[in-house]
Order: sequence, then C-alpha cells, then structure tokens
Amino acid sequence: MSSAPSARDPRITEVLRGLNSRPHALNPKWFYDAWGSHLFEEITRQPEYYLTDCELNILRMHAEAISKWMGPGVVLAELGAGNGEKATRLISALKSPRCYVPIDISSQSLQSAVDSIRQFKPGIEVNPLCLDFGEGFLWPDGLPVGPRCLVFMGSTIGNMEPADAVLWLSGLGAHLNRTDKMLIGVDLKKDEKILNAAYNDAQHVTAAFNLNALAHLNRALGANFNLALFHHESFYNPTYGRVQMHLVAMADDIIRMGGQELSILANESIHTENSYKYDIKDFQTLTEAAGFRVDAVWVDSRHWFGLFGLVTSGDSRDD
Repeated sequence: MSSAPSARDPRITEVLRGLNSRPHALNPKWFYDAWGSHLFEEITRQPEYYLTDCELNILRMHAEAISKWMGPGVVLAELGAGNGEKATRLISALKSPRCYVPIDISSQSLQSAVDSIRQFKPGIEVNPLCLDFGEGFLWPDGLPVGPRCLVFMGSTIGNMEPADAVLWLSGLGAHLNRTDKMLIGVDLKKDEKILNAAYNDAQHVTAAFNLNALAHLNRALGANFNLALFHHESFYNPTYGRVQMHLVAMADDIIRMGGQELSILANESIHTENSYKYDIKDFQTLTEAAGFRVDAVWVDSRHWFGLFGLVTSGDSRDD
C-alpha cells in the first residue's frame, strides 16, 4: 500500500493554491485518471455532445484536401490522443502515413490508443509518449523521415485562457521546424442552447466527469472531498464567450490535504473548466499572435466546428 503524498508534494501545493483562491479553482487536468478518461469517452457518445460528429463530418467532407495539405508519408503526433478513436478516423483519410506518436497524460488511454492504431493500421510505426502536453512538446528522437504534423483535435485549446493559449502555442512553435504543420480543432460560436445542452447531458455523464476531479484528488493526493456535498453546474457565459463548469458546495465542508485544511462554504463553487468558443477570425488573430498562420480551415456542414491547418512560415497554399 503506497503512503500518502508529502505536504511538500508540488501537486498538493498547486492544488491548494487554486482552491485557496477566490473564486476557488481547480486545473481541469484532474479530470483525467483512468476513470475520468472512460467517462470522457462516454461523454463523446451522448447525443447532446456534437463535437465528435462534427469532426467526423469534417474528415468525411474534406478527407482529400486534408491529406493533400499534410502530404504523403506524414509523421503524425497527436496531443491528447485518448483511446485513439479520433486518430483512426484521421489516419484513414491520409496517404501512406509513416508514423503515429500518440501523447496523453493517462497511461491507460495511451495503451488503448496504441492497441487501436496497431490493429487498424498494422504497417504504421507507433511511438507513444505519456506526458502532460500542457507543459510543452518536443519531437522525440529516432522518428522516420517525412513531413511532420502535430495534431490537436477535439476542442482542448478552448480550455485555456486566450492569453495562455497564445503562450502555449508560441512555446510549441519554438520547437517546430519551419516545414512542420499543425492541425488543431476549435469549437466555433453557436446558439448557446446547443452549448448548454452539450455540457449538461440528460444522462449526467458530464456531471460524473466533473465530480471525478474531486475523486481523483482523493485517490491520488489523499484528500477527503465528500462528493455527495457537491453538484455539477455548467453554463455558457456570453460576456467571455465560454462555457464554464463548476462544482457547487451544497453545505459547508472542511477539506484536508497534505496536512493542511481549507474551508469551502455552502453555495461556493470550485471553477473546474472553461471552454472558449471562437469564430474563425478571432482564432486566426490568436494564432497569429503566437507566431502561426492559418493556412487552411475546414468546417463541418453546420459550421459548428473547425479544423485549422497552421504553419509557422512560408507562403500559404490553397486547396
């Protein structure tokens, strides 16, 4: 049986800093342990969650253009690979992809991605990386020679504050070659009723996913959150152009972690996630501030979601 983490554990320091802030806050990376990754996969199967269908629609409509843009024999690295389901859809659209590098913070999800891709495309080289890509990314050594594309599907870029997204993208760009490309998914602005439904599904899977962040802290850091005292709340905030997720306390609670304690009072919330929504022009401005240029944009038939093809230098190419 493993011992409880030390009070000097930097993870505890980081968590307590967020929870002691006003309003209380928690990094959304705590959603993702093995159970959280499973719950997120379940979210993507809920009828209210439109993003997966939108991405699939884009890959069906624009497969030839995306393949042409990436080039034949591409070396593909995917940030936040999950179980590899999205990668199989993308790889099926590409011409002779040479190598796939799945990257995820969850080792269990990463193994699922490796197994999925090797079964789907037996001839492709697979080199998994288990790391927190929020801290940056470097291409690993020993990859095959070929055009390289960094892929960031879903809409995780929306979980970052826009200024932080600029800094993060800028950091990635500093380690990409001039010929490297990046394909990034962006959730576009739309009717807020659609957004609110997507984050408050009828089967309450998103609620369970949100609460799992506290359960993860209990398991990993020896915290004592009583999950029964918190409820999920999610809504679109038009002032900021983002969906906000919170865990709201229904009664006073004393949280203990790493030999320290803090109070969360009834009706106070822990802000667990933002999900910013962009229009095409706004996201183009953001990427330009980070040193990228939008080289291509592909949207689904309803214009709810976009895949943006980014380059760091050179003349743009039309499809």
